[in-house]
Amino acid sequence: MVIEPHDVLWLLPFGALLGQDQIPVGEKWALLHTPSQETMEEIRKENPRWNRNEFTGLILANPVVSKDTRKDPRFRDSMAVPLESAEREAKILAGFFPRNRQNYYIREQADREKLIAATNVAVIHLATHGTALPEDPLASSLLLANKSKSGVFTAREAMDLKLTADLVTLSAC
Repeated sequence: MVIEPHDVLWLLPFGALLGQDQIPVGEKWALLHTPSQETMEEIRKENPRWNRNEFTGLILANPVVSKDTRKDPRFRDSMAVPLESAEREAKILAGFFPRNRQNYYIREQADREKLIAATNVAVIHLATHGTALPEDPLASSLLLANKSKSGVFTAREAMDLKLTADLVTLSAC
């Protein structure tokens, strides 16, 4: 179902609306929000950037971080909790890619260097701890494994990445 809301209707949670059968709309149909019909037509005209046979993914999940990172006051409380569900989530996602086109890394292997080097992947999925800092949004960060220095990866650093991915998912607290 394609929804083209106007003005304050963007604030309405269409997926939660009940149909005549009392089932939420979002449970019955996939919902797509678009700013206009013209925008949808333009998107449909675009040639896909990735050939289906070349579609690749980078998945980093449940990183084990360095002792230095554990000392960071922004993350101290969350560091004690391993992200086993994030690891399961990432494993399921990796299954959507053929083995030769999935870059699936967990625990110590889920490091920041792999993200920085991700220049030729279509999908990036990061399942890790994170923190949002409203007073300094560019200092908001994710945790990734790193042997040589802190595993904190900030929004400021992310702005300098040269990614070609069409989809980047941040699955973090």
